[in-house]
Amino acid sequence: MEKFQKEVLEKISNFSPESILEAGCGEGFIISQLESGLKVGIDISCDAIKWADEHWEGTHFLCGDIFHLPFKNNSFDLVLSLEVLEHLEEPEKALNELKRVAGKEIIISVPHEPYFRLGNFFRGKYLTHLGNHPEHIQQFTGKKFRKFMGSGFKKFEVLGSFPWLIGIGYL
Repeated sequence: MEKFQKEVLEKISNFSPESILEAGCGEGFIISQLESGLKVGIDISCDAIKWADEHWEGTHFLCGDIFHLPFKNNSFDLVLSLEVLEHLEEPEKALNELKRVAGKEIIISVPHEPYFRLGNFFRGKYLTHLGNHPEHIQQFTGKKFRKFMGSGFKKFEVLGSFPWLIGIGYL
């Protein structure tokens, strides 16, 4: 996980964004580490947002829904959504909303299947689900994630950070 976070933070620093939104920020561990003018974290878990607000300074946190982000079009230079889409019934709808509020780039990560699931299984996790996290309702293979990222961007790239895939979309 540490290697994954380091790679994501490195990619973000290459962009030098003046404003960042992290949709699905949880307790704010990633967004709180970023150096930027405006940093906003949003998550559906109001408990996670409350915790983040109490522990991190310099970031505005709010409880909200990734499908209905309360921001104008092109509000943020960079939009992040890390380890979120695999939990959603309609990841395409979420991606469209992320693109709507993004001005320049989007960075998304998902577990790389079947490797994520196999890793869990061999570590003895989620055995009754054959290694699948019980909250993961979407499975992204490399091919499926490339197809998913291929729509609506001027250009995109998909990188690996075993056992995750990181997609970068340029608007």
